[in-house]
Amino acid sequence: MVMGPGKPDMQLSRTFTVDSLGACQGISWLHGKAYLYGDREVGMIREFDLRGDSLLFTGHEYKLTMHDRDVINHPTGLAVHGKDPVFMGNSVLLDKATNRWKAVIYCIDWPGLMRTGTLDNGNLLKVIDDDACIHGTRPEYVEYGHKWYVATADYGNKGNEVRLYADVILMLAEVNMYQGNSAQAIAYIDMVRTRAGMPTYMANFPTLKLALLHERRSELAFEHHRWFDLLRFFDISDLVTYMHAKNQANFGLAQLANFSTKDEYYPIPYSEYTINPTKMYQNPGY
Repeated sequence: MVMGPGKPDMQLSRTFTVDSLGACQGISWLHGKAYLYGDREVGMIREFDLRGDSLLFTGHEYKLTMHDRDVINHPTGLAVHGKDPVFMGNSVLLDKATNRWKAVIYCIDWPGLMRTGTLDNGNLLKVIDDDACIHGTRPEYVEYGHKWYVATADYGNKGNEVRLYADVILMLAEVNMYQGNSAQAIAYIDMVRTRAGMPTYMANFPTLKLALLHERRSELAFEHHRWFDLLRFFDISDLVTYMHAKNQANFGLAQLANFSTKDEYYPIPYSEYTINPTKMYQNPGY
């Protein structure tokens, strides 16, 4: 490939056919091996050696299944960067008649997948709906401003979106926390704190959950995550207790005492109620 003024100049030097992959969706070069992925009878990855300008199958094949169920049935991208989390894209057909799709990103345990050959045994770590893409998502790591991001590219009609690396890492910390893997959760928190030039994790919160909640608030400030984080981390009665324990002086005119269980939901608009006054209900507390 030669870079010309404004665009690369590419020439195709060799083509060859690779069988047993179905529709091959892409290739990634990792640790001296080529990994091709496609959608044969199930989504799968096959490993190849590079010999000259040819690829030779090593005999290693990895099925993207769990409990013999096809999970990543149409793999569309693979994002790997050092020891950072590994992500794989997928296209899911929702309605064949209208050609309606959704794009999903899966965080996978790559060493575990290489060891067991499937997504079983906890090798599927997280499922993320990629609402920026509508046909297929091709996740990949990119560096911008000395910070690593996971970028996703769509081959539908919507623009691309860059997803924050820190948000994904903190998601993994959350998953490990709920699985009881506190040490691994703290390790993920420290990845974010180290990148930000902050000291590593110290147990200066009553629980790891509160420490992680604080980390998400600090790292993702002004990105509209906070309310949804609170609803995910607490049931509503615990959330009321959490809010009432805060210092009123830090909240100005907003009265913490007014926060109650009804605030889990918005009221149903009166205009909706008038459509069917006899059957339309109102959320509790309104």
